[in-house]
Amino acid sequence: MELLAMFKNGAGLTALMLTAVWPASVVAGQPGNQASSETISALEAIMRKDISDTTPGCVVGIHAPRTDVLRAYGQADLERHVANTVDSVFNLASASKQFTAAATLLLANEGKLSLDDDIRKFLPELPKWDHPITVDNLLNHTSGLRDFRFTDWLTGRDTLAQGNPDILAYAARQKSLNHVPGQSHSYTNTGYVLLAIIIERVSGQSFADFTRDRLFVPAGMTRTGWEVDSQQLVDQRAMGYALAEPAQGERPAKFIQMPTARNTVGHGNLLSTASDMQRWNAALSRNAFGPKLTTQLEEPARLANGFVIGYARGEFVGKYRGLREIQHGGYNGIYTAWIGRFPEVDVSMSLLCNGDADNVSPHDLIDLFLPETLPELETSQSGDSKDLSVYSGVYRHIDSDQVSLLAFPSQAKLDGTRFVMGPYTYEFPVGHPERITRHTYGNSMEWARVPEWTPAASTLNTFQGRFTSDELLASYDISLDGQQLKLSLVGLSALTASLQPRAKDIFETQGLPQMQGILVRFKRDETGRILGLSVAPDGLHELPFRKVEAPDPVPY
Repeated sequence: MELLAMFKNGAGLTALMLTAVWPASVVAGQPGNQASSETISALEAIMRKDISDTTPGCVVGIHAPRTDVLRAYGQADLERHVANTVDSVFNLASASKQFTAAATLLLANEGKLSLDDDIRKFLPELPKWDHPITVDNLLNHTSGLRDFRFTDWLTGRDTLAQGNPDILAYAARQKSLNHVPGQSHSYTNTGYVLLAIIIERVSGQSFADFTRDRLFVPAGMTRTGWEVDSQQLVDQRAMGYALAEPAQGERPAKFIQMPTARNTVGHGNLLSTASDMQRWNAALSRNAFGPKLTTQLEEPARLANGFVIGYARGEFVGKYRGLREIQHGGYNGIYTAWIGRFPEVDVSMSLLCNGDADNVSPHDLIDLFLPETLPELETSQSGDSKDLSVYSGVYRHIDSDQVSLLAFPSQAKLDGTRFVMGPYTYEFPVGHPERITRHTYGNSMEWARVPEWTPAASTLNTFQGRFTSDELLASYDISLDGQQLKLSLVGLSALTASLQPRAKDIFETQGLPQMQGILVRFKRDETGRILGLSVAPDGLHELPFRKVEAPDPVPY
């Protein structure tokens, strides 16, 4: 194979970039490992439904007993009309987390750290919270740390040239947590960036070098490395695209690029190919990294209340059609990925895409390669259909006073008085329409509905002002445009949302995609004077902003 490039110590892809092809023994169509023509036809129909020669696409690698498939679809570069190939390089987004978890476990198994260690042992920059966060809390998203990817959307930092030290500083500014560590599960990219820093400090190597030497090279993954420099050229990179306008009739879909200068790693930003991901799946299946590591990756987390969640260490674990499924997906706004294994039947798949409109379901592809004797998937909840939209509105948590905007469907399948939506199970007590019980991860929370409210037009001006967050390093201006209150991010006026009243002193953001449907709650002192506001995304601790004096505008 021809050597194309090697990038060292923070200069882009840190693994060797080789013109590698899938070994002949695992190429679709080779003698002894062919998928049937019917299976390939069905796969083609799924992949080409919304992918064409004028759209971004995907590369899919599938392994099943006596069968290996590797196929490419769509365009890697729409501007230059370059097609995806089986060697195209994609960003794995959050599917990258399993590698950070595996690197952490290698160090733990060598006695260089303990999963029970307080992370401040390695990261003394962090504040001393009331309850310590352990390394394992970071691995299974039970730390309570806020997610920098989410708050970056709120503050316009999502395209800035941030690196891992910036995320450490972000975590150090968090004076409170979303929940007590170990008591609940809240997915956060912040924890996995911190793990990458811990790995560097414990191993004495850069994170990129350690994972290359200890994971990628042993698994034969020659096309894999972290994007520690977003400006680095990458051989055979598939460019990422977001759908701007869907296709209508004869008019093709329109796509845009959404470049980012973010250089953070550990949580995402691993670049790789579908064939390398299949090598990774195979390495885990044969315990290539020691007798314990694969099992440790797949061990579901147990909360303090004894509840076992569906997240392990860098991987989701669950059941699909009666089989144990280990998988992790990824989406960063343009790239999507899904890496999964079904060890009981020796089936694995890697689906890497460079757009957000391929509409390919990983399970639709997997179903083509699973044994036909498996039970069919149950597609809906049992029970009667009921209109739950009457319960939609603003609710207040009885114990914490946290507010949340809850929206329910008009046609919902109930199991008795319960309705399941995502990780939450809702109960609607008979005779108490103003109350809801929400169950999640073995915890039950009582919520009371807050009455709707419309402010008098003459009082709208009292909400105006500048509000700043020391934690997020951001400020909002609240202004009045006619009879419409608006929220604007200071320094980025294009990030402006309308504020619609939902309950007393509580407004909903509208008109800005990254802040759609988020509650803004104004806080008053005992005299009724507004002192600040909080941004209240559902499921997260409210983010406080204090009111400050805005400087006089500078004339042009």
